[in-house]
Amino acid sequence: MYSVVLNKRLDDAELDRLSERIKKATPKSELIFIAFYLRGMAEDRDAWAASIFNSGAERFVVRIKEANLQANPPDADLRITAKAKQ
Repeated sequence: MYSVVLNKRLDDAELDRLSERIKKATPKSELIFIAFYLRGMAEDRDAWAASIFNSGAERFVVRIKEANLQANPPDADLRITAKAKQ
């Protein structure tokens, strides 16, 4: 398992590319789990996004979980306000 703290939000494609770079730099493994946190989030709590790879798949499965930000908020400048979502 790897934990990565990001200084900015990334989209699914960017998280996938970063996951592939981590995979290439690690020893061969049947399962790779990467938890992505935004700066300011506690790493012992739920992550903002996760990326999972198993040897039977050709690609990572990336999931962004915006709901986790309520229980484990990042630094204020990385939060999305209702006004910014419009």
